[in-house]
Amino acid sequence: MNCVKVSVALSIMLLFLIGCSDKQISFEERFEQQIQNASSESIIHYEVKSNYVYVFYTDHEMLRYQAFKMSGSTIEWVDGSGGSDIKKGGFSASNNPDIPFSFSYFTSNNPDVKQVLVHGQETKYIRVNDTISFWVAFTETPFERGDFVALSFEGDEVDLVIYE
Repeated sequence: MNCVKVSVALSIMLLFLIGCSDKQISFEERFEQQIQNASSESIIHYEVKSNYVYVFYTDHEMLRYQAFKMSGSTIEWVDGSGGSDIKKGGFSASNNPDIPFSFSYFTSNNPDVKQVLVHGQETKYIRVNDTISFWVAFTETPFERGDFVALSFEGDEVDLVIYE
C-alpha cells in the first residue's frame, strides 16, 4: 500500500514539475515565430481589427505586414504581401476574399503630406519614430490604385510620393 502511495505522490510531483517547466510564450513571440525575417526589434506596430491582428515590421528599408486570424488562443496566418518603401514612399493593399474587409497602408517621402484619405475617409496615422511613419486604412469597399488621396497641411491634394 505504501508503495502505491509513494508512486502516486511521485507521479503527481512529476506532472506538477513538467507543468511548471513549460515556457509560456507571449502573443508577440508567437507572431515572431510565424513571420519570416521578423524579430522583436523589427516588429514596430500591431493593428487589431475584429478578430484579426496586423503585424507591421521592417525588412531592409521596407515596411511589411502579416495578418493573422485570432480564434481563442490560436493564431492562423491569413495574409501578408508586398511592402512599402520607408524612405521612398509607396503603398501596399490587400483585398483578400477570406477577410471581411480590405486593407491598405501608405508611406510617404513628401514632407507636405499630412493625411491620406481612402474612399474619402481619413486613415489612421502611425508614427513610430523620426524615420518611420505610415497611414493605415480598413475599408468595406475593395481598394484599387486610384482610391486614395494625399492631403497637405492646408488640405490641398499633393503627391504621396515625390519621384526623383
